[in-house]
Amino acid sequence: MFTFGHKSTTPYKVNISINLTSIDMEIDTGASLSVISEATYVDLHSEGKVPPLGNTDVILRTYIGEEVKLKWSLELTPINQQLDAGYSHLFEEGLGTLKGATAKIHVNPLATPVFLKARPVPYALREKIEQDLERLEKAGTVEPVQFSEWATPIVPVIKQDGTVRVCGDYKLTVNKVSKLDAYSIPKLDDLYTKLAGSKTFTELDLSHAYEQMLVDENSKEFLIINTHKGLFRYNRLPYGVASALGIFQKMMEGLLHGIPHVGVLLDNVLITGTTEEEHLMNIEAVLKCLSDRCWVTT
Repeated sequence: MFTFGHKSTTPYKVNISINLTSIDMEIDTGASLSVISEATYVDLHSEGKVPPLGNTDVILRTYIGEEVKLKWSLELTPINQQLDAGYSHLFEEGLGTLKGATAKIHVNPLATPVFLKARPVPYALREKIEQDLERLEKAGTVEPVQFSEWATPIVPVIKQDGTVRVCGDYKLTVNKVSKLDAYSIPKLDDLYTKLAGSKTFTELDLSHAYEQMLVDENSKEFLIINTHKGLFRYNRLPYGVASALGIFQKMMEGLLHGIPHVGVLLDNVLITGTTEEEHLMNIEAVLKCLSDRCWVTT
């Protein structure tokens, strides 16, 4: 694409590490391939033998249709494939479960049970709600019950992909009579300060994070939802419980305590290091910790 004017536009660049060597690359969000010059490739291996490049029949085209033929190509192994294959189970389909800890909801023993009826469900959401209830039941996150003194209606939360997450409206029931876990949730500024000075970062986003923590047996009776499909009791930590934020944050920080250059914000784990080698070591340390303390069902 061409620009017109007296001043040229400075391209946006980002510094990345290739073969443990820093190199500035221009950002092009529409590019399907990353390209460097032959001279840059040689410079990346200035301290050792330059690996041979393979032939390629790839042809690129400029904005106006002119062909740009490439001389050679090289496939690079992504970092996640370089890590120990023993952690691959952490990225498979299935719900993880934390070992050795459960979530306890501290409810006032003098509290009077509250049972609320199920809310009418919009026809357009009925099937999606039933699909999520089926997923929750299949994973063991919830189980159907016939009777209960406690029950709260649900709030269907529509996610970006169009699916629905079923959440209990616990502010009407258990949140009113339970003690709030006051564990402090870190501010973004605190995380930025903790991870400052690094150039490369890795973010791990835990799938169905709260559901990976089992609920204390005595707390289950307070976590029953009332739906158009009947009553369901939670066996795992549900969304919507006021104490869930503090409980989960405290658990995650304790789980990864001692690993340097790691920041935790609920279900997001940020990992870095002062060097690329340290960054990779910290990633592996986090994965090892998750592997040791969690088990995954498929």
